[in-house]
Amino acid sequence: MSFRVPILASLVVCSALAASPAAAEKLRLVSDVPALEGRQVQRPVWGPGAQPQLVHEITDRSRLTWLRVIRVTGATISDELVPGSRSSRMESLGAAADRADSGAAWWDASSFFFVRSVGGSSSLFYFDGIPREVPGLSGRVGEVRSDSSRQRLFATIESEGVDVYRLSGKGFAEERVQLSQSPGVVENSLAVSREDGGIFWISATPSGTRLGGAAPAEPAAVRERLTADRLHLYELISMVVLPGAEGMVAYARVPAGVKDPELESHVMIHLSTPMDGRCQLTELVRNVYVPPGLPPRPAYSDGGRVLYYVAESAEQSNPVMRLDRATGKSTRLDLATHGHQEVAVWEYTHSGDKVVPWIAVVSVGDGEGEDVRNHLYVGPLGDWPDW
Repeated sequence: MSFRVPILASLVVCSALAASPAAAEKLRLVSDVPALEGRQVQRPVWGPGAQPQLVHEITDRSRLTWLRVIRVTGATISDELVPGSRSSRMESLGAAADRADSGAAWWDASSFFFVRSVGGSSSLFYFDGIPREVPGLSGRVGEVRSDSSRQRLFATIESEGVDVYRLSGKGFAEERVQLSQSPGVVENSLAVSREDGGIFWISATPSGTRLGGAAPAEPAAVRERLTADRLHLYELISMVVLPGAEGMVAYARVPAGVKDPELESHVMIHLSTPMDGRCQLTELVRNVYVPPGLPPRPAYSDGGRVLYYVAESAEQSNPVMRLDRATGKSTRLDLATHGHQEVAVWEYTHSGDKVVPWIAVVSVGDGEGEDVRNHLYVGPLGDWPDW
């Protein structure tokens, strides 16, 4: 990978975060830091590696959004802010930076890609301690995803329309292959298969949403209208591909096309692996809570056999639920947090072969109702040494 350089210590802003046991699942508050004063947490994304780590967005709900990396080593949590391109100390601390960094997609255990918007531009960047723009891309970049082979990137790029592209070669500038070709349609929620590098996406059209994909990720394999019985009843909003042949899980709005918040609700659906352009659709859960703005993606563990979501229930303060796909039964996680907005899960291994899911939850406020900020809590859903 041609972008890799050693991390410069002068650009790393680390701080030990006090252990704040907040839940029966031994979660810790990790957003009580100066950079978050008066700002909100959103979109946590776990990354690969031997130790738990994630990147999340910090936003003031207007035009400023920054990225913050959190790493766990034993019982210690450290953090690092992604600085601006002109890496002054003030920018490294998150100040005086009129930009929106978003959509982080991990490349390996020490680096990720993201989208940086400044003014009217929107460019693809890479971060391994220093943020650098990926050269040679024309058009506004919407989002990015990498495949597990770390050979290719997939991005939505706006030129005449918003389409899906496959990027590869030195600096990801040598080869740029357009996969979707739908004028007037906006592709989003890119989801890549870990096994074969197949790519799937949601297309937003004037009449609703549809499902597209290419497996393998070649122009000849592109199908821009994957079908399923009753798919037209749902407005797809975000999606992930499960490992193996477990298909895809998506959040959707029902009924499709309804714009009245009083009438609509959200569900989680499963779509089987497409065969000859057709999927089987199963509705898994109703009354899922999806926060306003950019929707989170469904979370899973155990190869996709266990799913996690936030239930929409004001009476129970939007609890985090765990769904066993084998039984169809949902159980509430024993968390002391409340007012949940988002949940993200990734599995890490310790003691040689013990796999433990780690959870990140975004929750609102405090028990007295005097705090209305979004807070971020993280921790293992099981035993973890030194935690």
